[in-house]
Amino acid sequence: MASQIAWLDADAADQARMREIIRLFTDRDSRDELGLGQVRDVVSEGLFPGTSVLLTRARYLLFVPWCFQLAAGKPEPHAAAEKNERTLISTR
Repeated sequence: MASQIAWLDADAADQARMREIIRLFTDRDSRDELGLGQVRDVVSEGLFPGTSVLLTRARYLLFVPWCFQLAAGKPEPHAAAEKNERTLISTR
């Protein structure tokens, strides 16, 4: 069931105010007023070089399974996979 917003307006000013509030929910604009986007980008580049924040899911979809695939068949596959992942992180 879809959500609904309804109101009874007493005058044109109330109606205009409510339409403005609803219009705010349709804005697709994003702002970085505190400037934390630059910090996020630096940390992301340090931890996962060569991939952007937007590629988070692709990173885990491709790189982590690749690390485990390389570690398969080794005596301690979990430790080898962790070593592969840390090597990948430190690669620049």
